[in-house]
Amino acid sequence: MANSEKLSRRIFLANAGKLAAGAAAGAAGLSLVTQGAVASAADSPEWPWPYKKLDPEAVYWKANAGYYQGGCSFGAFNALVTEAGSPYTSIPAGMMRFGEGGVSGWGSHCGALIGSSAFIGLVHKDPAVYSKLINELTLWYTEELGSGSPLCHVSVTEWSKANGVKVESQERKDRCARLTGEVAKKAVLLLNAQADNQFQAAVGPRAAVVACLNCHGKTGMENVRNGVLQDCTTCHGTNVHQTQTQ
Repeated sequence: MANSEKLSRRIFLANAGKLAAGAAAGAAGLSLVTQGAVASAADSPEWPWPYKKLDPEAVYWKANAGYYQGGCSFGAFNALVTEAGSPYTSIPAGMMRFGEGGVSGWGSHCGALIGSSAFIGLVHKDPAVYSKLINELTLWYTEELGSGSPLCHVSVTEWSKANGVKVESQERKDRCARLTGEVAKKAVLLLNAQADNQFQAAVGPRAAVVACLNCHGKTGMENVRNGVLQDCTTCHGTNVHQTQTQ
């Protein structure tokens, strides 16, 4: 390659680097999300990020209001990151809108759990810590809010049936707003307890789960995902084995 060609290539690469740096700087000056994000991700400290205990009531009301802006997953996550402040606000809370309706309307994992669990994962990097907190949050949800299941479909349907309202009614939507607040608030209570080294698991798997895992767990037939804590009977019914063997 001629010297002039080498020189031209060096100039091109140098200019390309300047253009990329300029574009990055321009992007950093833009708001990352509609609500709340004020810091550039490039300025964030190494993960996991420092956590200062949050006010659970403030998070509850912000998550409750956030539900009406972007759904349950967004409402929970946005409340948590905005209350926590920088560097958490460098994460675009709007990306959590996908969790609404059990992930884009699929009725799977409750979006409030998704948003709250994502925040717990930002605070704690150690799997042993974030797993126990998320497990406690999810088990609590199934017993207190989710009709025995972490699934949006089960939670919403069973609550609507019990209260004599339509799934698409305003009453159900208001219920999910309150639920979003409660889940985000519970996440704060768990994180605050962990910060004080006072976390203690208070909820265990249902008896039905323990019974199922006796056969289907890692020491049994191993034909289900090891470690599943969800109550199978909410979907399969209590006579699933009888049905399958007939």
